[in-house]
Amino acid sequence: MARSVDSIGKSGGLRARLGPLLAVVWLLSLFMAFALVQMPVTQAVAAAIGRVAVDVTAVALMAALGGAVGVLIIGHTGTVTLATRAALQALMGLGALSLAVLVVGMAGLFPPRWLAWVLTIGLLTALHRPLFDWWKGFVAGLHQLADPPDDGLTRWLRCSVLLLLVLTIVMALLPPTKWDALVYHLTVPQHYLDAGRILPLADNHFSGFPQLVEMLYLWLMLLARPHTAALLHAVFGSLVLMLTLSLARRVGNLRVGWLAVIVLLVSDTFWAEFHWPYVDLALTAYTLAALAAVLVWRDEGEAGRRWLIYAGLFTGAMMGVKYTAAGYTVGVGVLVLWLARRGEWRGALRAGVMVTLVAVAAFLPWMIKNTLIDHNPLAPFLWGTSGFDALDQWYYLRPGTGLSLLQLLAVPLQATVFGHEGNAYQATTGVLLTGLLPFAAIGWRQRDKTSRSFLMHLLIFALPGLIVWFAGAATSWFLMQTRLLYPIFPALAIVGAAGLDAVRQRAELATLARLAEIVVLLALALAVVGSGLQVVRAAPLRMVLGLESEEDYLLGELGAHYAAMQAVNQLPEDAHVLFLWEPRTYYCERACEPDSMINNWWHARETLGEPRAIARAWQERGYSHVLIYETGGRFLIEDEPYDPMTEADWQALETLRGSALTLVWGELDAYTLYALSPEGAGS
Repeated sequence: MARSVDSIGKSGGLRARLGPLLAVVWLLSLFMAFALVQMPVTQAVAAAIGRVAVDVTAVALMAALGGAVGVLIIGHTGTVTLATRAALQALMGLGALSLAVLVVGMAGLFPPRWLAWVLTIGLLTALHRPLFDWWKGFVAGLHQLADPPDDGLTRWLRCSVLLLLVLTIVMALLPPTKWDALVYHLTVPQHYLDAGRILPLADNHFSGFPQLVEMLYLWLMLLARPHTAALLHAVFGSLVLMLTLSLARRVGNLRVGWLAVIVLLVSDTFWAEFHWPYVDLALTAYTLAALAAVLVWRDEGEAGRRWLIYAGLFTGAMMGVKYTAAGYTVGVGVLVLWLARRGEWRGALRAGVMVTLVAVAAFLPWMIKNTLIDHNPLAPFLWGTSGFDALDQWYYLRPGTGLSLLQLLAVPLQATVFGHEGNAYQATTGVLLTGLLPFAAIGWRQRDKTSRSFLMHLLIFALPGLIVWFAGAATSWFLMQTRLLYPIFPALAIVGAAGLDAVRQRAELATLARLAEIVVLLALALAVVGSGLQVVRAAPLRMVLGLESEEDYLLGELGAHYAAMQAVNQLPEDAHVLFLWEPRTYYCERACEPDSMINNWWHARETLGEPRAIARAWQERGYSHVLIYETGGRFLIEDEPYDPMTEADWQALETLRGSALTLVWGELDAYTLYALSPEGAGS
C-alpha cells in the first residue's frame, strides 16, 4: 500500500514538472533559432576574435618559454628581489631563444606552422617545472610591486600607468604600419621565411644589423600573424617598467618607482612604442637588465661574481639588439670599474675583463652570421657589403653636419619642447624627464648614504651613453634622434623621481613640492588625453573585432603608400621593381628592391652619370618597373638639410621619364609606377 502511494506521488510529480520542462525546451529552441538567424557575433567577427586569440596566445607562450629558459640560466639564488629576478630570467631566456632561431635559420630549417606550434608547446611541456617556478616568482614579484599605496598621489600614478598600458596594448593588436617595421623589423624576417633560410639581402642594408629581436619576431610570424611583433615589443616594454619599479625600491618606497614609470610614459613616443613592432624597448630592457645585474653583484660582493657573467650576457644582448647600444656597453663597463675601485686593481681588472669577454661571446653569433652572409662581421659598416659601398657609408651619416657646441648645450631643452617624430629628434621625451632632474641636487647631502650611492651609480652608468650621444650629434645631424637615448631614460627617470620625493619629505619645502606634483599631474593628464585621442582616432576595436577589413584599415592608415603597393602587386608575377625614395617593401608581393638608404637615384647619378647609362644598367640588373615616391624625392631637395641631391639630379630623372619610362599608374602625385622600356633604354 505504501509503495502504491509512493508511486502515485512520483507520477504526479513527473506530470507537474513536465509542463515547465516543455516550456524551457520551447524557450531554448526559440533562442537557438533566433541566435542562428540574428546572432550579433557574425562569422567575420568570430573569426577576427579567433585570430586575435591566436596572436595573444603565441606571444604569451613565447614570453613564458623565455621565462622558463631563463630559470635554467639564472636560477633562484641571490639577494635580488622577486620582480627583478623574474624580469631578468625572461629577458635572458628570450635572448637564448633568439640565438636558437638564428641557428635554425642559418641551417635553413624553418619548420611549417603546425610544427612550429608543436615545438613551442613541446618545449614548454618539457620545461614545465622551471616554467612553474618562473610564473610563481613573476606573480609574487608583481604583488610586491603592487603593495597598497600609502598616499593619494601614488594611487593616481598607478591607476594612470594601468590605463596607459591598456590603451597602448589595444593598439598593438592592429596591423603593422610604422616606418621602421615596414622597412626592416618585419620585412627582413619575412624575406627569410619566404626564402626558407637566412640569406644575404644586399638591397636592404638593415639586414646586416643585429637581429636578436627580429629572430623572435620571425618565430612569432611562423606561429601567428605579424601583428604579434608589436605585442612582443609591449612585453619588452612591460619588463622595462617592471625593472624600473623594482630598482626604484632601492631608495626606500614605491612612490619613486611609480613616478619614474610615469616619467617614461608621458613621453608620447615611448608610450607609442609599446604598440610598434620596433626594437627600442627591447634594447632599453636589456640595458636595464645589465645595470641591475651589476648592482646585484655589488650587493653580494665576491659571493655574487656570477652576476658579472649575467651582466656580460645582458651587455652582449644589448649589442645583439642594435649597434647603437655601443655607448651603453661603455656605461656598464665604467660602472663595473667604479664599483670595483676600492679593491685591489687586479680585482677591478678581472671584473672588467670578465664582463667584456662574456659580452663579446654573447654578441659573437651575430658577427658570425654577418661574416658568413655578408663577409663582414659588422655589416654594413667597416668595409661595407655588396649593396653598401663607400658612397653609401658617407651618405648614411654625412659626417661634418653635426651641431656646434652652443647648439649641443641647447639640445636637451629643444628636444624636450620641440621634439616629435616628424623632426630631427624623431621622438618626444616628455617634459618630466628633463624637468625633474634638477630636483636630484636639492638636499643631496641630507639624503641617507645608501640612496646617495644608488643614485650616483645610476648617473655614472648613464653618463657615458649620454656623452657618446652628444659626440654623435656633434658629428652628424642624423644622430641627434632622442630615441637613441631610451636605454638610459629609466635610470634618469629614477634619479628625477627620487629627487622630487626627497623634496616632498622636507616640511619646509612642502608647498614647492605640491606645486611640482601639480605639474606632474598636469603632464600626466595631457599624456592620458593625448593617448586616448590617438586610440579614438585609430578606432582599433573596429579592426580587432572584424568590423573593418584589413585592406580598408591599411588604405586609411598608409594612404598613398598602400595604394602604391596594391598597384605594384597587380603587376605580372615576374615583375622586378626598383623603388626610388621608398624603403618600405613589407606589403609588396613582387620582387621589390627598396631604397633602404633613400639614395638609389643619387647613387646612380654619382656612379653612372647620364640617364641613358642608368637605364641600361637597371635593365642589365633585371628591373622591369620603377616605383617613384615623388613626395619623398621632392622633400629631400626642398626640405632635407644636408642632402646632396640637387635640381639637376631631378631634371635628369625627368629626362629618364621621357626616354626610358612608361607610366603605368599614378596616385595623387605622391607615387608613380613606370615600366622600364627596353627601346628607350637603348636609344
